[in-house]
Amino acid sequence: YEYTLLQCERYKMCVEACDTVLQTFPTDLTSLMYKADALFAQNETMGAIDCLSNAHSSFSSSSVMDKEQQKLEIPIICNLSSVMTCVGNTRKALVLMKEAVNKFPDSLLLTFNCSCLF
Repeated sequence: YEYTLLQCERYKMCVEACDTVLQTFPTDLTSLMYKADALFAQNETMGAIDCLSNAHSSFSSSSVMDKEQQKLEIPIICNLSSVMTCVGNTRKALVLMKEAVNKFPDSLLLTFNCSCLF
């Protein structure tokens, strides 16, 4: 549902739907990512950074993640570094991307996004 709202450019409704899920499941990675996308589309970059930072921090704070959650780590890192760059934090975005490339050396998505920052 959140994805459909996002694709239909119903950004405010998407944020509201994500907030509903996040009230019950505050670390739901998909909802955090979609909410960040919707906020970014509305030029609410700091809100997008907060959502993506929360999602990213859950990877380091959680010892057990299922495979579906693990699949989201790379896109979350890419989105976070892109939004950081948009607000002028390119150096911090580069550090984040370099750490991610070291963690996931076979990820073409990370390598591509990292090279775009240079």
